[in-house]
Amino acid sequence: MTDALAGQCNELVVVGRAHDGLRAISDQPAPGMGPLGGIAAALLEARAAGYACVLTAPCDAFDLPGNLTETLYPFPGYAESLPVVGLWPVSAAETALEMLADPDNNDSIRGFADRIGARAVQLARAPANINTAADLERVERHGL
Repeated sequence: MTDALAGQCNELVVVGRAHDGLRAISDQPAPGMGPLGGIAAALLEARAAGYACVLTAPCDAFDLPGNLTETLYPFPGYAESLPVVGLWPVSAAETALEMLADPDNNDSIRGFADRIGARAVQLARAPANINTAADLERVERHGL
């Protein structure tokens, strides 16, 4: 996954856990906040560094396209089949933090996308999200 993203980003950062060779940061507003907490952390980090947007993808995504940034541009946009894959404006950090602070909120990425007016983008080939040994076996056997 890092190879697929390296040529599309100015910097790679892992949120929520350590990864050899890459800078790691904690979820915001606190560790263990799930995908939206990871996006919030990335947005805050990118804003502090002077970036306009963040490209996000889960560490367990497989077969990300080499033109992902171009495909999701203009931001905000996200992969319809895997919403955590997205191109988000740093100005959306407060929205993510507000959602995470609301105990009645379900912290969904689609809910976040709706609140900031993001477009769902159909990728030519949907990336696989490998969470289990069965997911990995399916990808190895069938290519997705």
